[in-house]
Amino acid sequence: MKKFACTLALIVALVALAACAAPEPAQVPVQLNFSANLVRTHMDAWEERTPVVIRSADELAAYLAHYERYMHGNETVEAAFAAHTDAFFAERFLVLIYFMEGSGSIRHRVDAVWENGDIHMTRTLPEIQTADMGYWHVIIELGNDSMPGQFQLIVQDEHVSY
Repeated sequence: MKKFACTLALIVALVALAACAAPEPAQVPVQLNFSANLVRTHMDAWEERTPVVIRSADELAAYLAHYERYMHGNETVEAAFAAHTDAFFAERFLVLIYFMEGSGSIRHRVDAVWENGDIHMTRTLPEIQTADMGYWHVIIELGNDSMPGQFQLIVQDEHVSY
């Protein structure tokens, strides 16, 4: 009987110790390396704040051709996309995001792009703003080895007073 009680006590102690084992470490999200360019244009045509993935020079050409009437003569847009050739797309891809703002004073910043596809941005909203419309296109460049299945835009507003 003593042996049985000792064995039972040992089993209970082992189960209790096993329950106290260190838990699996939480998955820490990984921030992707990216570069971002913001271009002011006059294109009021794209789906606002919806990330669009461009994987090839042909896709980019088709995308820009679709909106050509809004970009005619816009050297800023042409210059922003000039480097995105077949050689670029061999190693990288683009994520394009369009913002239409009620003021040209509102600014945007890409803070982070995460491996799960979350794109964190900040909109800087000055207390005093101009009365012109602002059309902004965010161009994010990422490596082909880090392409999530989809992207989600998360925007935080930052109010600034002068």
